[in-house]
Amino acid sequence: MVKRLSIILSVAAMLAISATAAADEGGVDTQHITPIQYSLRPLTTPGNTLNIHAGPVSSQDLSLTGAFGIGILHNRGFSLTSGLTNAVTFGFGASYGITDDFEVGLGFPLMLSPDADLGDLPLWASYRFIQGKTQVGARLNILIPASSDFQLEPGIQLSSRPCDAFRIEAGLFFRLIFADTFYSAINVPVRLTYSVTRNIYLGLQTGLHIALLPDPFDPVISIPLLLHYGYTIDAGGTPIDISAQFGWRQLFAVSGGNSDTFTELWDLYLGANVAIAF
Repeated sequence: MVKRLSIILSVAAMLAISATAAADEGGVDTQHITPIQYSLRPLTTPGNTLNIHAGPVSSQDLSLTGAFGIGILHNRGFSLTSGLTNAVTFGFGASYGITDDFEVGLGFPLMLSPDADLGDLPLWASYRFIQGKTQVGARLNILIPASSDFQLEPGIQLSSRPCDAFRIEAGLFFRLIFADTFYSAINVPVRLTYSVTRNIYLGLQTGLHIALLPDPFDPVISIPLLLHYGYTIDAGGTPIDISAQFGWRQLFAVSGGNSDTFTELWDLYLGANVAIAF
């Protein structure tokens, strides 16, 4: 456990140093800050901004949630998982905008109950190449194993605003899991959020997860459904999101021609995010 933690902290320190150095050399535009209203936020962390992710819903963190098959140790904030595990976890992370279009990030997932443990370390980098009301970017997620297997997940993500109050987020990710028997998965996350006011937002999260299991080939298809609610505190122009999410990471599943629902396996998430502009 101590050895794993030292490796993770070393990687985190290297990532933070490289991000700071790149920002110093790149001439970041500090005028771009994170809007208070959730629906108006950009696809990537604004330049020269540090986003602390300790809540279940973040405009820069769609693909790394446990709702899309990576597992309970990659949730943000406090989470309670019912059913077979009855697990309590706490996950937090941070992303830094090197420019308005390029961010790097990392997370620290911790298992609190029934046994204390450290989850896999997620690292990611995102680059936005289309701006405007519809924004598109490329993203690479890397999971350094502490409790499972090494994983790579390249993909495309987008956000779109049909109107200023309504935000659509979606992505297409292809995950490679380097286990003893290699397999892969396809993730198609979708999140819809409506800003009721400048400070209040609510919505739902769903999508499609397809695990491509080999030998014999047997795809497992699952669909999550989670509802979220958030309130943003305007701390002198710094947004602090207090949010909650409730739902089912695997509400419906199909495998081998059989289908089933799992309403007894629910999850509750609570936490907060803050975006600090320098």
